Amino acid sequence: MGELVLRFSYDELKSFLTGARKVSILAVGNLLRGDDGVGIVVGNMIRNSAPVDVYICETTPENYLYRIVSGNYTHVIIIDSAMANASPGDVFFIDHNKLVETTISTHGIPLSLIVEFLEMNNIRVLVIGIQPEDTSIREGLSEAVRRAAVNLSQVLIKAFNEVLSKDQISS
Repeated sequence: MGELVLRFSYDELKSFLTGARKVSILAVGNLLRGDDGVGIVVGNMIRNSAPVDVYICETTPENYLYRIVSGNYTHVIIIDSAMANASPGDVFFIDHNKLVETTISTHGIPLSLIVEFLEMNNIRVLVIGIQPEDTSIREGLSEAVRRAAVNLSQVLIKAFNEVLSKDQISS
């Protein structure tokens, strides 16, 4: 899969969450561009199932930065469709230190700037990508990406509920 992406690992996810006091999910995507909407689908599946705050950002995650920074979040997970020369539905971590070198998403502000801003505000960031199959103008996910969304949602909910306190303050 290349240097930009790292294979998704449940242990790495739990390690990232260690010490988290307040976590938010930035669910990024465009539901009108097929598999590009997978981040939103995952966000909706997680919402109300774990002690995290889910923000459905669509194509403007930058609109949520003030809320994140002023909300005392310690950790942010960004979930988005991402091209990685992988098989459709593959889930991976994106090495955000290398995001500057490439454009990952179909959205206006590069994720690298969003990650940099959050980290400058002492917020730990993890970027999870899902390889799309079809991002043409259409509604709905391809079958491989839909299965990945369901599986990723279940894994995230399990990890959040194992690692995080049930009494996280929600916004």
